[in-house]
Amino acid sequence: MSPYFNYEWGGLTFQVWYDDVRSLTAKYNLAKLHNLHGIGMWTADKLNYTAGGDNQTKAMWQAMRPFFAG
Repeated sequence: MSPYFNYEWGGLTFQVWYDDVRSLTAKYNLAKLHNLHGIGMWTADKLNYTAGGDNQTKAMWQAMRPFFAG
């Protein structure tokens, strides 16, 4: 469920995969289903933490909540 895109440069095709709220939620749910002991994200410092933030930043952190819920 991880989104990705392809691009061409110098006659070569490259593919970039990344996570969004939907893909992280699926991964966190899978981790909880299998009783894993932890989850995390790789680059939390790339989110928008400016005054007021944005909906994506809040959603990325809220996606973790179900994993930690009883």
